[in-house]
Amino acid sequence: MPATHLEQLLEGKGPFDRVADVRAVLHAGQTARTIARFERSLAQAGVGAATLQTSFALLRLDARSSGPLLFSLGKRLGGSPGAIVEAAAFLLEDRVSDLVLAARCSPLLARHSAQPYCHLRRVPKQVAQLFGLWVAELERASSQVGVAALRGFLGDVSEAAFRAFQCGAAAGDLLDERAQSWLGDLLCAELPGTTDFLAARGMTWLLGALNPNDDAARAAIERARQRFFDREFQRDCEVILSTGIWPAV
Repeated sequence: MPATHLEQLLEGKGPFDRVADVRAVLHAGQTARTIARFERSLAQAGVGAATLQTSFALLRLDARSSGPLLFSLGKRLGGSPGAIVEAAAFLLEDRVSDLVLAARCSPLLARHSAQPYCHLRRVPKQVAQLFGLWVAELERASSQVGVAALRGFLGDVSEAAFRAFQCGAAAGDLLDERAQSWLGDLLCAELPGTTDFLAARGMTWLLGALNPNDDAARAAIERARQRFFDREFQRDCEVILSTGIWPAV
């Protein structure tokens, strides 16, 4: 991107129209200006992909002072987008216990809070509470929502766990033995039929970390590898199936 255009984006005041512009500003290498620009954009933002990506970018930057702005935005947006942004605000302010408490009274918050977690670059101290909430919600959702919604939520939780592993967490830090076993069985059952690539990718990543040498897990991962031909995903599957070491060092 030309430097003049990037400078215009950084100096802008209104909401972003394109996700590509959000990403360009995020990687501009000017943290203070970037956070200020994102805050200006969200002050007037409405529902849209660029709004969510801007909220996620503040999580990536660990811009904790932006928490009140995200809470205000979440209330203004309402619905699923509002729940995602509200969860991002709780995570940004490191208020995991409060998020769990609020989510117990809000199925939307419970089912959408894994999405912003995937952009967090640290592991909160109360992370086990959060994953306990999601596993409990998955158990309820398995008999209450359609297959596509269940698999989408499972994919979000799976990617959230994988991102926590990348930040240094172990499976036992997130999930007790019962939850690991139950989640592993659910992943083996749902991954082979999942047609949403992003959900399948997260499910594959978590299954590879929990049960890399289990025959049922390997069969499910192989089925996903045969369905999706993304180059990086193919490489990840190959590492899991050939080495049993995942996440890769």
